[in-house]
Amino acid sequence: MKFIFHTSASCSDGTPLEKRYLQVIDEGVCAEEQGFDVMSFGEQHFNTDRATQGSCPEMLSSAIASRTSTMRLRWISVVLLAFNHPIRVAERIATLDLLSNGRAEVATARSNHAPTMAAFQINPRETREQWRESLDVILAALTQDPFQHSGKHWQIPPTKLVPHCIQKPHPPLFYASTSLDGLVTAGELGLGAISGNTLTGGWDYVAKCADTYHSAVDKAKPISVVNRSLATSIMMAHCAETMDKAFEEAGEASQKMLWMVIDMFTALAKHSPDYAYMDSINAIREHVSDMAYINDRSPYVSVGSPDFLIERFKQLEAMGYQEVFLRIDGFGHDKVMRSLKMFGKYVIPEFRRTRKPEARTA
Repeated sequence: MKFIFHTSASCSDGTPLEKRYLQVIDEGVCAEEQGFDVMSFGEQHFNTDRATQGSCPEMLSSAIASRTSTMRLRWISVVLLAFNHPIRVAERIATLDLLSNGRAEVATARSNHAPTMAAFQINPRETREQWRESLDVILAALTQDPFQHSGKHWQIPPTKLVPHCIQKPHPPLFYASTSLDGLVTAGELGLGAISGNTLTGGWDYVAKCADTYHSAVDKAKPISVVNRSLATSIMMAHCAETMDKAFEEAGEASQKMLWMVIDMFTALAKHSPDYAYMDSINAIREHVSDMAYINDRSPYVSVGSPDFLIERFKQLEAMGYQEVFLRIDGFGHDKVMRSLKMFGKYVIPEFRRTRKPEARTA
């Protein structure tokens, strides 16, 4: 099991953003010290609720790269729509790979945010095709020298990418999906996957996501090197000494995060049939303030003691998940740092594979 520390640079506790970004760098250093395998950053635009305040994951990743040496750095997720030209995305991937000495990883997505599409003049009905064509351009840019592309959205003559990645043929690629259809797409293309939106369906849906992805990746017609890694999105994670303390420290931030997700998903569901399934999130409206219910419903919110979290992550591991995506954010820098250290001291060691002890001699 790999542990991913995700941050949205949340300022929902009132921290000024210019201070919060610097705190995020310190949190990244701490995460590496505590044994986290990956640190990830989202791309969210125009959010005024202060819960997700990172629009430039490549900038934050580069800052973390300069202060760390072993932890991998993943964008979850680069929005592959027309405003992010795929050549520019490829250039940023390669640059981060160089600056981090080969630690870059990239998850892509279609966007789950109607205001982003409106501001950048994206038709929600075209996001699937834009994402797919962008992925082809990025792969060509990273693996062919020169590369070229002829498609609906981009016509690119023979072109040489500068710089090139350290990792060959390219850094690991993932797809972030909130639907079963998206997990099928990821598996069929041979991409790693990050599943989400599990609160409505609960644990049965979590299991179905794993089964769906593994069935698809077993039959993959890969577009490049197959990446069989599957993660589940835990959008509020916190570890404290007791369940009561964990609920007290992360309860308010969990509610703010859930209301943000409800607003984002329901707004987008109105814009296109491709996103209509997101309206199912309305089923949890009446439960948002019931922390115990939300925490038990699915791993989407995983707040508790070390023993609780260890048991939960072992359940996910048994279902076939290889990674847990932990958004540890939104309840203040000091508590985030303490939570990271609790994970490092008590939780992560339970999942490390160690050598069998050597036989003792007389």
